[in-house]
Amino acid sequence: MATRGLPRTFELSVRVPGSSGDVAPAVIDRNNALKNSGSHHILLLVHGYNNSHDVAEASYGKFLENFQAQLGGSLDAPDAIAKFHWPGDESTFFGSTVGYAFDINHARDAAQRLATYLAGLPIPGTASLRITIVGHSMGCRLILEALGRMPNALGISLVGLMAAASPIEFVKRGGRLFRTGNLPRRMLKFFSEQDSVLQFGFPLGQWHAFQMQIEDDNYFEAVGRHGNPNEFGSPFPTENGHSKYWSDRSIAAIMVRQIDATIPAPIPVAAVPARELPPATEFAARSLPRRTLPR
Repeated sequence: MATRGLPRTFELSVRVPGSSGDVAPAVIDRNNALKNSGSHHILLLVHGYNNSHDVAEASYGKFLENFQAQLGGSLDAPDAIAKFHWPGDESTFFGSTVGYAFDINHARDAAQRLATYLAGLPIPGTASLRITIVGHSMGCRLILEALGRMPNALGISLVGLMAAASPIEFVKRGGRLFRTGNLPRRMLKFFSEQDSVLQFGFPLGQWHAFQMQIEDDNYFEAVGRHGNPNEFGSPFPTENGHSKYWSDRSIAAIMVRQIDATIPAPIPVAAVPARELPPATEFAARSLPRRTLPR
């Protein structure tokens, strides 16, 4: 099978240097490196809230290690990787639940910048531009908000939402972001009912956002909690804690097969149950009777 070389890596950012949370007026693509790269298939990674630049880079690295190892040199593999950074760590300064509300505004603003940037990417040669997106937590809301501003973005054909911290009401039938999952786009929802952050932290953060009039309602269920609603996207249950998605090899494998269906699924390694020998039987100590011989 013909193969493709290693993809080039680019950084896209809407962080403002020296700022605790301001969103840049436009996506920073140094020297228009990605825009002028002539790439045909871009893999765009979007981190979640309460992530510094370094934390996000580490998360991206974990995902890419598994992703590239399984995709190999497939001709359908991305020829460019774009690591997107946005100021989703306001909660570092105000506490996770109060800061979460501020991060919602940052996600919305970053989504607008990202949508504008993606809409301006040139189509290379005579081929169509293909974009695959993978996001985590509030980064998934950022992705959905961006897609909602790009109704004709047919090139964004595959989206993986991991632990999506976005209200289910937005993507229910008739919701303002429901159409972001319309065919032919494939929208994958990786969720976990063991995710305590979405179980407890998300409703509390959303309540704060509602009280601060950042949200128009008190939304309490995230898409990444139970994989709801059924009418939006394809659900993929996991047993992950909130911070374990980027390093999950099975998620990378699913994304790989969505990109290139000819790649065989990895053979699951059966867990060998631990077996222990039963404890040694203890025998009561016995003393032999003493016998005195006659003299």
